[in-house]
Amino acid sequence: MKQKIKLGKTQELAVVKKTGFGVYLNTIDGEESEKILLPKAQVPEGTELKDILSVFVYKDSEDRPIATMLEPELEIGGTARLYVKEVTPIGAFLEWGIPKDLLLPFKEQLYEVKEGDAVLVTLYLDKSERLCASMKVYEHLRCDSPY
Repeated sequence: MKQKIKLGKTQELAVVKKTGFGVYLNTIDGEESEKILLPKAQVPEGTELKDILSVFVYKDSEDRPIATMLEPELEIGGTARLYVKEVTPIGAFLEWGIPKDLLLPFKEQLYEVKEGDAVLVTLYLDKSERLCASMKVYEHLRCDSPY
C-alpha cells in the first residue's frame, strides 16, 4: 500500500538526498512524489542516505511542506493547552514548539483571546491545506477516562 506524507503528524521518513542546506525526505517505500526538506540545522550528525528519521511535517511561511526534528505540543486530532503569542487582524498566533507559530483564526475562537492567554485547542487542516488551531475541541475530547 502506498504511503503518504501527512501534514500535522510525526512520521518516519527516509533520507533520499543530501544537500548543502539539509536533507530531503520521502516515505520509506519511496512512493510519494514530493520530497520534504529537513533544514541543515536540524539534521542529526552522521545522517546518511536511506537513514530513517522521525519528523513532524508542517508548511513553512511560503506554504511549502517542511520537516522538523522538534516535537510540537499538538498534532492533528489531538488537543493541547497553548499560549497566545500575539493577536493580529487575521487571528491569534499560538506558540506550539516549532519555529512557525500556529494560527487560531477568529472564526475558530469561542471567545476573544489576548496575548498571554492559555487556550485549549485542536489542530486541523483548513480548506487551503494549512495547519490551523480551533477552540472547538468537544469532538476531540476523550470520553474513556477511568474516573
